[in-house]
Amino acid sequence: MDIQKITQEEIRGYEPTRLKEYEAELRTKLAEIRMDVYQSVANAAQVKRGLKRNLARVLTVKNTKKKAENNN
Repeated sequence: MDIQKITQEEIRGYEPTRLKEYEAELRTKLAEIRMDVYQSVANAAQVKRGLKRNLARVLTVKNTKKKAENNN
């Protein structure tokens, strides 16, 4: 499973629907990794950490956009 680091600048360019899709994709991959943890423990920990960080970035941008819309 190839995990790439995505920057907040890239995420900010996404539309709200794309953010939801990406969030769902990350959550699905994270759930799969949690189920496959016994196959390769060392690699799973590193991949899981990357997924969690990307998910946190997506949620941060999503919440920031939502707050900006509510303030306007």
